[in-house]
Amino acid sequence: MFCGFWQVRVWEIPDGGLRRNMTEAVLELYGHSRRVGLIEWHPTTSGILFSAGYDYKILIWNLETGEPVKMIDCHTDVILSMSFNTDGSLLATSCKDKKLRVIEPRSGRVLQQASYKNHRVNRVVFLGNIKRLLTTGVSRWNTRQIVLWDQVRQCLRMPPVHNATVGGVGGRLTLLYLSSQEDLSMPIAEEDIDGLSGLLFPFYDADTHMLYLAGKVRTTSNMSCDLRK
Repeated sequence: MFCGFWQVRVWEIPDGGLRRNMTEAVLELYGHSRRVGLIEWHPTTSGILFSAGYDYKILIWNLETGEPVKMIDCHTDVILSMSFNTDGSLLATSCKDKKLRVIEPRSGRVLQQASYKNHRVNRVVFLGNIKRLLTTGVSRWNTRQIVLWDQVRQCLRMPPVHNATVGGVGGRLTLLYLSSQEDLSMPIAEEDIDGLSGLLFPFYDADTHMLYLAGKVRTTSNMSCDLRK
């Protein structure tokens, strides 16, 4: 898969893997008016691809026809990341307009939205099927930060987490308790990582409930955090 310029190109990897350079794409998808920056496969439906472009739009492609079947047009700036929940019924996005959105892909409707002044969102990831989101970004003091959000409308009270390990350094997550949560207006936990520059890219392993952060750090190449209850 390749995304760039105004099109998305799809290659079919032959049985046995790559044995030569592949120069001819089996499918080229045209629909964006500006450069394509992100692509995501739907996690449960075969042949459905999502692409996000610098035209602020998300297109949903049916690869059997090579045509877009829907356009999601709810963003006001460049989309920075996309992440599906386990069954693909929800899509979370982070955007350059500093907002976190939870979208129903079938209708394109924004179900929940957050714009938290203490956290500028860069990347977002659904945490498996536990109905929570994690974002990486920058705090109001320009420190790199991870933030945990409860996607469920009723707030789940979390006990304090002692000795949470991030990058091998013990710490304590700052937990914010809410009496109710009709949207994503407030996170339930925040953790400052460091004062370095550069993005943190989150990767979540649903089998082990481990979060991995990839990015520029002082002594190691990645960080991890156990998110088990």
